[in-house]
Amino acid sequence: HNGIWKLDDRIRNAVTFRLFNLQHDFYGLGDFDLIFCRYTLIYFSDDLKKQILAKIYRCLKDNGVLMIGSSELLMDYSNLFSMEQCEGGVFYLRKGNAG
Repeated sequence: HNGIWKLDDRIRNAVTFRLFNLQHDFYGLGDFDLIFCRYTLIYFSDDLKKQILAKIYRCLKDNGVLMIGSSELLMDYSNLFSMEQCEGGVFYLRKGNAG
């Protein structure tokens, strides 16, 4: 396939894609095992980033994973997420019951 990947139909059929404004309320989105928010947070102020990450935290299941862009390090959010490494990649694991 010349380096082109195709998502298995079982997985693709279980995924819903839709437009969503991160500044809006997340109520009703559901609980997620994995959230991709890549190369987005760098465009927001620190205050808005904090609000968005708190909403993402509430939408992630316990031990859920947040994937962000490689230039988007979460330095001041250790109460919400722990940074983990796997085979040279970085992801953020939701901590339980952050205060």
